[in-house]
Amino acid sequence: MQSILILNENGAPAANDDTVLPGTVGIDSDWFRQSRIELAEGESIDWPGGSSAVFFVLVSDTHVILAGPGGRQKFGMTWTGSVTPVPPGFPVRIANHSDETATLIAVAPL
Repeated sequence: MQSILILNENGAPAANDDTVLPGTVGIDSDWFRQSRIELAEGESIDWPGGSSAVFFVLVSDTHVILAGPGGRQKFGMTWTGSVTPVPPGFPVRIANHSDETATLIAVAPL
């Protein structure tokens, strides 16, 4: 089992954060929001970014690339447990470059 620790720098819960995560939301607390993203072989999605930083964690043994606007900045996730932080307001295309379903978790401290 792997764990990821998310620290809230403000030291207190946030109220009414509007960060919308891609995928299916699994946890929505006062401290953080978490969603699960499943991409079929070759599938990609565009995400406009959130109002807070988001950490993407690859939980499948696949190959996923997050690309910034115009594909200029690319972040490869190539092994289970890979983590890629995305700053607030940074849009990305999340693409599965594997021949099987890729699963990621997105976590946003609020």
